[in-house]
Amino acid sequence: MDKRLPHRIRDIRLQFQLAGKTATADSVKDELCKSFTEYGRLKQQALRKLVLQELSTPLPTPTASDTIGAESREGHEGQEGQEGQDASNAGPKKKRRKEAKEAKEAKEAKEARPQPLPDAFPDRPLVERETMNESMRRLYAQNAPNAQSATDAKLGAEGPSRRAREKAAMAAARREQGLPEPRNAGFQPEARPDERLEDLGGVDEILQDLRQLVVQPLSHPEVFQHLGVQPPTGVLLFGPPGCGKTKIAHAIAGTTGVPFFKIAATEIVSGMSGESEAKIRQLFQAAMAAAPSLIFLDEVDAITPKRDSAGREMERRIVAQLLTCLDELQKANVIVLGATNRPDALDPALRRAGRFDREIAMGIPDESARARILEKMVAGMRLADSLDLRFLAKKTAGFVGADLSALTKEAALGAVQRAFSGLQSQREQREQSGMSRDMAESGPYSPEEMAGLAVDAADFTEALTRVQPSARREGFTTIPDVKWEDVGALQEVQADMDAAVCEPIRNAELFKELGAGLAMTPYDIRHSCKSCT
Repeated sequence: MDKRLPHRIRDIRLQFQLAGKTATADSVKDELCKSFTEYGRLKQQALRKLVLQELSTPLPTPTASDTIGAESREGHEGQEGQEGQDASNAGPKKKRRKEAKEAKEAKEAKEARPQPLPDAFPDRPLVERETMNESMRRLYAQNAPNAQSATDAKLGAEGPSRRAREKAAMAAARREQGLPEPRNAGFQPEARPDERLEDLGGVDEILQDLRQLVVQPLSHPEVFQHLGVQPPTGVLLFGPPGCGKTKIAHAIAGTTGVPFFKIAATEIVSGMSGESEAKIRQLFQAAMAAAPSLIFLDEVDAITPKRDSAGREMERRIVAQLLTCLDELQKANVIVLGATNRPDALDPALRRAGRFDREIAMGIPDESARARILEKMVAGMRLADSLDLRFLAKKTAGFVGADLSALTKEAALGAVQRAFSGLQSQREQREQSGMSRDMAESGPYSPEEMAGLAVDAADFTEALTRVQPSARREGFTTIPDVKWEDVGALQEVQADMDAAVCEPIRNAELFKELGAGLAMTPYDIRHSCKSCT
C-alpha cells in the first residue's frame, strides 16, 4: 500500500468535514482519483476497501495546524513526485534504493498503527457511526451483568450435572459429620447410605459379630481407649456373589454414620508407575484425617494376589503398600472392610492378625434364613393372605440374597401386569354397560378399583420359572434329571432311600419334632436328589 494514501484520505476527510460534506467511501475514492491520477489506474474495489479501512479510524477535530499540515503535505507530495520523476530518469540503482526505503517506512508505519476493522456502515456519516459505536459500548457495559445472570439462570434451569450432584452430596456429608474440607480431593467420603442393620434378615449371627468388631469400635471409641484395648484393624467378608457383602457394608456405614470411603479395588490400579501406590496412600491418609471412619474395599482380591505368583511387579508393589498402610492404622480409629468371593487368592500376609483380623464367611442361606430374608424384602409390598413365605423359602433352595431380591421383583412385575389386565377388563365392562368411553378410560384408578389387588403365591410361582439362582448359573450346583421312574428294578433299595432321604426332606418339621436327624443337611441332599423336590 502507498504510504501516502492514509495521509491523503485524512486530508480529504478534513476537507469534507470543513465543507460540511459527508465523507463516504465512494466520495473519498472519487476525490482521490480526481486529485491523484495514479489511483485511477488501480483496481477500484481494492482501493475502496483501503478507503473503508481508513474511514473506520476516528478523525480528530480539525485545527488550523491540520489545515496547514495538509497544504504542506500536498506541496511536499508534489515535490516528492517531481523527485520521483527525476529518480526514474537517474537510473535503476537509485530507483531500487528509493523503493526499498519507501517499503521499509511503510512497513514501520503499518506496524506502529493498529489495524482498523472494516467499516460496517459505509453509507452513514462518520459522526453518526462514532456516536452509534459509543452507544453500543455503553449498552453492552450496562447489560453485561444481566447477560451473566441470564447465563447463570440457563445453567440453573438445566440443572447440575451428575458429578456436581455427587460432589454436593459429599460436601453435605462432610458438613453433617463436622469434617473439614479435605486437602486431598482425590478421595472423599460417600453420602450416608440409607440402609441399616435392622433392615437385614437371615444373617443374625453375622450381624452380631459385625456389631462387636466394627459398629462398637466406630460408635464408641472412647470405651476402647478407656480400657486400653486395640480395636480390630480390618474385617474380611467372603462368600459367593450376591450373598450381601456390599449390602452389609452399606448398612454398617448407615448405622454408625461415620465417614464412609467406598472404592472398588480396580479403581486403584493405574497405568503410571507408582500411581497405584500413591492412590492407596491418599485413601488411607484421607480416612485417618476423618477418623473415626470406615474404608470398604470391594473385590479386594483383584489387587492383592499372592506375591509369589503375581505376574507383574506392579501387583507386588500394591500388596506391599497396602500391607504398610494397614500397619499404620494402629490406634488410628479406622476400620477396613474387605469383600471378596475368592479368599484363597489373597496374599497370606493380608490375612494375618493385625491386618484383616477376622474373616466372616457369608454362605448360601438355609431355609429359615431365606424365610427371614423374604420377610424383610416383602415388608413394603401388599401381599395376599394365601401367600406362605415358609413354603416359598422351601422352594428357593440355593438362592442367595440377590436371587431372592430378583425373585420378589419378578413376582411384583407379574402382579402389576395381572392387575392392569383386571382393571382394563373392569373398564371394558363399564363401557359395555352404557358408560361413555371417555368416562370409562379417563382419570387414575380409584382405591375401590384397586382394593382387591395384591401379590399372591401364583405370582411367585410364575417368577420361580424365570429366576435362576446364581450358583446354578455359574455351574456350582446341578440337579440331575433322573427320577425314580427312570430306575428299573431295585424296588427295595428305592424304598430304603425314599424312607431314609426323601421323607426327611419332605417332612423336615415332623422329623425335627420327633428328634430325628440326618447325616447330611436337607440343602445338600436336595441338590443331589430331584425326586425329593
